[in-house]
Amino acid sequence: MSGVLCAIIIISGVLYRDRQKKGAFIDLAQSEATAFMIGANLMEAAASGKDPQPVGNGAPGVAPHDCYPCKGEDRWCVIAAENNQQWSALAQIIGGGLNHDTRFMTADNRLQHRDELNAAITRWTRDKDAYEIVNQLQRAGVPCGVVQTGEDLTNDTHLKERGFIVAVDNPRLGKVVLPNFPLQFANAKLTRRWEFPVLGRDTETVLRNVVGYDAERIATLKNEGVLE
Repeated sequence: MSGVLCAIIIISGVLYRDRQKKGAFIDLAQSEATAFMIGANLMEAAASGKDPQPVGNGAPGVAPHDCYPCKGEDRWCVIAAENNQQWSALAQIIGGGLNHDTRFMTADNRLQHRDELNAAITRWTRDKDAYEIVNQLQRAGVPCGVVQTGEDLTNDTHLKERGFIVAVDNPRLGKVVLPNFPLQFANAKLTRRWEFPVLGRDTETVLRNVVGYDAERIATLKNEGVLE
């Protein structure tokens, strides 16, 4: 977060310089950058006087809203039903009379019986493939996603079609699969330059331009094996 905010504030400083014709002093604290991400919790603590507790994958006003085990080792999916329409679709797919259970008829009921609801959903998901669950629920309009591994991400069709996952051929390393630049513009194409520098590639440049060594001294160090 500090890095992201630093990039934003630098751009803001450049714009200020161009518009006001004078420089700007930039002050960024890492602790404040982190606290910025939990603003809602800070306001809750200030307003209520209570210390907010971690809620995991849950949501204060939505149930179900959690991460559920699926078939396979350490395979999971996330499911949320944010309104009665989504809940009705989910309950109908799960079956077992869930859509007629009085404990889950309203949003308030589902929040009060969150643990029982999560247990019922877990019984349905735990022996099913995560992607099969996602495809079925998304078709029914229920928010759902797979908790993806690194392998899942590199093979994700959506990410490939958007050009985010790219394969780069390198004479030393062979085929390397890497994430592309995450921002896109309608009228411009951002091309990322992929480099795989070997160890010590810039040593002589640093010694010459930064340290100030002349060519003779660099040659001597090189001949003596210091730069290997």
